[in-house]
Amino acid sequence: MVFVFYYASLIITLREILRPGVLWFMRNFTDPEFNPVFEMIRLPILSHIRRFLLSGTVFGTTCMLALFFPVMTIKSLAPKFLPYQISLVTDAPVSELSMELLLLQVRHSRIYNSLLFVYFIRFPV
Repeated sequence: MVFVFYYASLIITLREILRPGVLWFMRNFTDPEFNPVFEMIRLPILSHIRRFLLSGTVFGTTCMLALFFPVMTIKSLAPKFLPYQISLVTDAPVSELSMELLLLQVRHSRIYNSLLFVYFIRFPV
């Protein structure tokens, strides 16, 4: 779920940097004229299916290119380099990996919030 949030942040940043029309297949959720309920009613179902498949393909390809392939390459070249050795078979209801990832997310959100606070103190709106 965290990756989805970061991916949405990346898309918003790309929309600010790239020229209009490059990300034509992804809706701009920051557009004040965007009304998803009206669009769902107005457009045909084939258009929604096509857009869903295209967005899923782009999202899945991004996941594969940004996460899966680099991790598998590093794992094959240097097996002990990555900090997490994941075992999918365990008797414990809560694994050590899930606790570490939870702590990492809490720490990251606190750092991010403190950086936002410092930014808005320095550059008020």
